[in-house]
Amino acid sequence: MNNITFNLRLLFSALINAGTPYQKTKKVMSSIPFSFKKNALRGFINQWYTSYMEAENLPGNIPSDIADNYFEAVRGFNANAYRASVVMARRTLELALLRKGLIKEKEAIASFIQGEKEKKKSSEQRVLSDKVFDLLNAIRVFGNYGAHVSDDMLNDITEEDAILTIVISKKALSELFSK
Repeated sequence: MNNITFNLRLLFSALINAGTPYQKTKKVMSSIPFSFKKNALRGFINQWYTSYMEAENLPGNIPSDIADNYFEAVRGFNANAYRASVVMARRTLELALLRKGLIKEKEAIASFIQGEKEKKKSSEQRVLSDKVFDLLNAIRVFGNYGAHVSDDMLNDITEEDAILTIVISKKALSELFSK
């Protein structure tokens, strides 16, 4: 059997002969069956579970405006809007760097990256791990594709690119707000 059937049961009260001496309340129950193919249902559940779990596991000490931007990146991914997801992930990171005081208003992520490169040369303590730092630049570049039509490489963004961008964003947020 390749189908799974669900029954949606609705239970509610109906008022009969309202406003008369014969007014009564009756319980009414309706059942509506839904059938899905097992593979289609399994695919839907797996996609939903994986993507939404990323959003739910975000550390709790992240400011709400940053979390909202991150959640929008995840929602964009879940809607198969991978380009929008990548752009929102970049925006999330820029806002996080701004809130942490690592960049100033109107200053770009690129200036933060340049400053971190200088720290590495001088053996000064960096804010992010080497791994996350290296990937942060990729997110910045993907996000820039969304802002500048002339170098429209954004059309080449794949589902895998969007997943990687969200995962890196989450890791960067965790590192930024754990200190």
